[in-house]
This record gives sequence, structure tokens and C-alpha cells, in this order.
Amino acid sequence: MIGNISLEQKNAARLFFGFVSIALCIQYILGFSLTGLNQPALKFPYVDLTYWMLHLISLPELLVSRKLISILFDSSLLLLSISLAIYPEGKIRYVLFVAIYFLYFVLMNTFGLHHAHTKVAILLLSIVFLFRADSFYWAWEGARYYLAFLMVAAFLWKVVRASLFYPDQSALIIKQNFTSLFWFHPEHWIAGFYRFLLQHPLLTQVIFTIGVMMEGAFIVAFFTKKWDKLLRTFLFLLPLGFLINADAYFFELWAGLMVFFPLASFQRKFSFQRFRFGSKALN
Repeated sequence: MIGNISLEQKNAARLFFGFVSIALCIQYILGFSLTGLNQPALKFPYVDLTYWMLHLISLPELLVSRKLISILFDSSLLLLSISLAIYPEGKIRYVLFVAIYFLYFVLMNTFGLHHAHTKVAILLLSIVFLFRADSFYWAWEGARYYLAFLMVAAFLWKVVRASLFYPDQSALIIKQNFTSLFWFHPEHWIAGFYRFLLQHPLLTQVIFTIGVMMEGAFIVAFFTKKWDKLLRTFLFLLPLGFLINADAYFFELWAGLMVFFPLASFQRKFSFQRFRFGSKALN
């Protein structure tokens, strides 16, 4: 676990937790926090035993049902992330962040349903920073392969379920996710945009198919790093596609962009607290 921390590990931590801090701020603004849940009545039943074990001891209910506790929880998570972005040294804050974010992940997937499961990218990468400098490289590489596996698994899921081959799949996704928009704001320009897409189902399906193929392209990550630049482009575009096609905020996946950069690219001196970049690599 964490001992000495290398320059690459410090810089990667600053960038990663800087991104996490911004992501948490956006999520909190959108109401996607323990405070925003405000005593939810329903739980998502399709979760594994880890979730149910926590519910058996009533930990999620304790954290969510009491306003003060939920505010303290949300504030602690954000402040830990900001502090790690500014001062990445130390052991305890990494462990605390992973523990608290794990609970946040469980709670959001319990009550937040489908829109919460992409938080796994931040959870996975935060665990990587628990490793010491002499093993951090292998943890970094392992995260790269695991994220590639996630994308390929998403591709195979669509193939096995045959949704990739159903000609109206993309149109049905739009209808399911934007019905309220059509009903309550039929004159809005966004409603007009989606009406255009529904009136051109072939275009909509082509866009959907391209997105699925992008997910499948991550299989090359298991064999070579030569295409990592292209995979970074795909990983940047996919959350935008999810937002447009399914009204799903999956931008946390952008945290995974980091592991498709060589670890050596984080050797340049960088410090938030000094607000400057250096040009010399530290040997």
C-alpha cells in the first residue's frame, strides 16, 4: 500500500482528484448527493450481496435519512478530493477517500439506479493511488486493462442481447428517455432536435451503431498500446453520445482517459498550490 510516492504518482493524483472535485461539484449541483436523495423510498433490487449486507446493518439508511449526517458526508468527500488534488502526499486521506467514495458509490447505485453505475471509473482509479511507488505502475496498467474490459463488456452485452441488430433500438432509447420532454416542453428546440432524429431513424441507428463499435474497439487495448490515442478519443466521445442519445450523465468515464496516457507523461513538475508548470523531469 502507500509508502513513498513518485513524481508521476503525485502529478497523476493532482489531475485525477482535480477532475473528481469538479465531477462531484457538478453532481452535487444536479442533486446527485446524499443530501439530494432526501430519504428515498425505493431501493434498486438488482444489486449484489455487498449492497444488501450494508442495508442489513442499516448503514445507508443512517447516512441518507439524517440531513446533517448526509451534509457532512457530502462535504467530507468533496473536501478530501480537493485536498488530494492540492497536496497528494500522505496515506490516510487516500484510504478515507476510497472508503467514503465506496459508500457513495453503493448508495447512489442503490437509490440512483442506472445513471450511477459509471462512477466505477472514479472508484477504480482512486484505489490505484493506494499503491506504493514501486507497484504503482502495475496498478496503473491494471486499471487500463480493466477499463478496456468494461468497454468491451458493454459492447458484448449489446451483441448478446441483440440490441445492436434491432433497427429501432436507438429510436426506442430516445422515446423512453425523452417522453417527458415531448410532453411538457413540445415547443422547445431540444424537443425539435429529437423529433428530427425520430423522423430519421436510419441516421439515429447509425449513430448508435458507431457508438457501440467504439466500445468494441477497446479490445485492441489488450494487445497493443499503439491505438491508445484513438481509444482516448473514443472514450471522450462516448459520454457525449450517452448524453445525447439517452440523457445519461456518464461524464465520470472521462476519469479513465488518464490510464490511456503513458505513466511517463506525468513526469513533468506540476503543482496546484504553486500554480506553475515545470519542464524538467525528476529522476
